[in-house]
Amino acid sequence: MKRCLEKCLTGKALDMFTEEILSYTRIDWDKIEDRYNYVYATEHAIPNWIFDKIKEQL
Repeated sequence: MKRCLEKCLTGKALDMFTEEILSYTRIDWDKIEDRYNYVYATEHAIPNWIFDKIKEQL
């Protein structure tokens, strides 16, 4: 959600995220991004026919 905001996307869900989550200042965003900001190349639930088309963008 934070990445969507950084890309200037908008919508009700992002408004709610901004109000309810971003206002909570104790969240360590860098730690979260370090842990979850990648997709496993072999252990994922993305169908192979889709993964083959998008893996270069990840």
